[in-house]
Amino acid sequence: MKIKKYKNITIVIFIFLLIIITYYFSNKYFKSNKIQYFSNENVDQTKEKYIINLVTFYSEGPPNDNGLNLSINKDNILKQNDHFDNISIYTPKRLKNIGLGKYVKEYNNSGLVTMNKGMSKIGFCAWRPKILLLELEKMNDGEIIIYRDINIKKYPVLGNYNNIRNIALRILDIVEFDFFVPRENHKLQLKQLTKTNIIRELGDNHPFTYNFPNMICNFLIVRKSKVSIQLLKEWENACLKEEWINGEKYGELHPDFMWSCPEQSILGVIIANWVRKKKHNIPKNYPMIGFKGRNIDNMFFYDTNSDYDYLLDIDK
Repeated sequence: MKIKKYKNITIVIFIFLLIIITYYFSNKYFKSNKIQYFSNENVDQTKEKYIINLVTFYSEGPPNDNGLNLSINKDNILKQNDHFDNISIYTPKRLKNIGLGKYVKEYNNSGLVTMNKGMSKIGFCAWRPKILLLELEKMNDGEIIIYRDINIKKYPVLGNYNNIRNIALRILDIVEFDFFVPRENHKLQLKQLTKTNIIRELGDNHPFTYNFPNMICNFLIVRKSKVSIQLLKEWENACLKEEWINGEKYGELHPDFMWSCPEQSILGVIIANWVRKKKHNIPKNYPMIGFKGRNIDNMFFYDTNSDYDYLLDIDK
């Protein structure tokens, strides 16, 4: 009887410990929507070992351009020099002065770009791949450039640069690809935020591309290589095609279309093409990582059981 009693107590203790361990790990690694989070605490990379630069862009407003005056954010960025080997900042005026005004061409109306109408005054952001390429020309293979949006006034979290070097290095290590753009969220797909003529023409009108997740270009990481340069040049050339970058409508829109995110949606279609065609070493589940609330401290993996339904269309 005593043996049976001790055996029962042992089982109860074991179950109790199992519950505690399960609770601990579920809270550490998973949220209620089963997104797996990871920590950057144990990553130790030094400035002496890696060259990591920052590039960004802001409009100054009249008289230099007709975009929003975001000059107030410049000093905040320059204060982050301890995190980078070099910081380079572009403006519409700077690009015009070096003969690259076509990347910041002003349009009379925003058209389908209804959620960010000011983009029509700075070329619908066709400059984004170009400034990355300009900076990479100055860098050696293997060195890294980070792009980050500068509108800290609108999104204060964009001013957080803590541990950004280690975060960038870890992301490139996880993704195993020399170009990183995060997935925006669980729900948004290219068919909702991409002009349908882009998917029809650039995306081969393929069902995989329509259902491919939307990317968000406020944080980009690029390791210089032949592959990353090829992708950026393809993105650059696509952004110079008027029917794709501007806000005008060309043909019928998909029933689920909401508004256009011009250069961002073009990149999304290119990424979808690369994944579908298995170009170079891009992972099938690329980019696999997102950020909660645009915060680089809140990175997470998308759930392999629920966030990749679009892969069912990859071989159609």
